Amino acid sequence: MSDRYRVGIIGLGRVARELEEDALRPKPCSHAGGWLSRNEVTIVAGCDVDAGRRQAFGEHVGVTALYEDYREMLANEHLDFVSVCAYATERCAMVTAAAEAGVRGIWCEKAAATSLAEMDRMAEVLERHDTQLIVSYMRRWENRYRCLKTFIDEDGLGRLQTVNVHFTGNMLHTGTHAFDLLRMLVGEVGSVQAWLREDDGRPLQSGYRYGGDEAFQDYGGNVVLHFENGITAMIHGEIKDYFRFEFELLGTKGMVRVGNTQQEYWSVGDSRYSAGLLELQQDTFPIYQGNNIWTEAVGDLISAVETGQRVACGIKDARAALAISLAMHQSQARGNAVVNVAEVPSGLEVRSR
Repeated sequence: MSDRYRVGIIGLGRVARELEEDALRPKPCSHAGGWLSRNEVTIVAGCDVDAGRRQAFGEHVGVTALYEDYREMLANEHLDFVSVCAYATERCAMVTAAAEAGVRGIWCEKAAATSLAEMDRMAEVLERHDTQLIVSYMRRWENRYRCLKTFIDEDGLGRLQTVNVHFTGNMLHTGTHAFDLLRMLVGEVGSVQAWLREDDGRPLQSGYRYGGDEAFQDYGGNVVLHFENGITAMIHGEIKDYFRFEFELLGTKGMVRVGNTQQEYWSVGDSRYSAGLLELQQDTFPIYQGNNIWTEAVGDLISAVETGQRVACGIKDARAALAISLAMHQSQARGNAVVNVAEVPSGLEVRSR
């Protein structure tokens, strides 16, 4: 096994491994599953502060090197790759420690940090140690969205005008998924105006308390995004009694609805109800070849380590998505004022899970 890459995982919960137990999800569907799908690597160690998670991980993955302290794991295991699946408040310290320990490639969950200062610290350490990093905005590796990006770029929707986004969750933990995808499909965000809501009395998926008195500050609400190319997006992201993650993109030649549970394309055609009127009618969604995003992400990181090629979603992308979310919190704090994303203070911190 000495010719295989050695992998360790920090944080052994849902996205690290437990999603593999979901009978409805195509496999692999977790960090562990993604790593195990590649012949080049072997998972040799895992770390979590929860003893039950360590035991379950060891039994399911076949790993005996299980640690409570990630620093000890990094010191002992001589790892080539590390997945960081702990809370956002801890990711900066874990990523920098892994790079400083000689890890060659890191797969980090999102949001990758809680402030731009943390993001810049991570970027500096990664560059200094020549360490590659990908961030888990997984739709970057999904052929459906890559195909949609090509369709938009090739004028399939005409001139893109507005975008509506709906998701269940809050602006960092879930929202940065949406904002990264918007950057991929639409372009760079110039400014935001936000109307956020704090705890509305229901249990929060994020913006909740854990470990006693430590409070998280990641909230949901409604936001207007103004892109540098003149396009506007309306964001609706809050806790709901059901899951939703959906984009509606409207252009001069048609409309696309795409998300976790739907994909629809509407083109322009003659109205069935009024002579001489053109209306939208449902058409065939752009054809794409399905792929597994977890295997794709691992392969992307391995290739980046071996060849130096740019990854589909790296530290700069993660910083940009976080800056959009932080600008929303700054807008809320300023009485719902319009805030330029480029002017978000590096020290502004919003704690998220």
